[in-house]
Amino acid sequence: EATDRISSDIDHVDALADIRKRMPQIVATDNPWEVGYQFAAKLRENLGGGHWKSHSIDELAGHLRIDQLDHCLLQGSEGWQFVDAVVGTNQHNNPKFFVQKKRPDSRQFAFCRALFEHLTLKTGVFGAVSRLRTERQQMNRAFAAEFLAPCALLKNDLSSTSISEDEVDDLAQAYGVSAFVV
Repeated sequence: EATDRISSDIDHVDALADIRKRMPQIVATDNPWEVGYQFAAKLRENLGGGHWKSHSIDELAGHLRIDQLDHCLLQGSEGWQFVDAVVGTNQHNNPKFFVQKKRPDSRQFAFCRALFEHLTLKTGVFGAVSRLRTERQQMNRAFAAEFLAPCALLKNDLSSTSISEDEVDDLAQAYGVSAFVV
């Protein structure tokens, strides 16, 4: 259903055109986590860096200067058991995302994972974000983690080299991600 809705969509707005223009080359390494991490760091740098923190997809869109994000996000298609998001392009090659997660931080993380898929797959190919442990899923998880909570920014916010569980929770809340990401 999600892929059919994406494929049949006729919206003419490409809300992510500017991001794709600034996207870095993907650099293959032996470690899929490194690929996602490096891509996120470079993309964030290409988008002007900044010390922004985001707590929702809408807030993220503001930081990335995506003023028509609603054209990318399709509603519906709930109930997938093992898929958190699907991304593909419509009839005009414009990106469309289905994000199943409900909690704002989980939705934002799933969207960023799907964004990685959109930016790194060939046009016309669908990407799925899931709980599987494939190399591709490892890459998009690392991308989302580094894109939303960059290691360099986290280091600046740490009170010491060893932090408590409470501080991890506080940092996670400040960055709009789960404690697992921190």
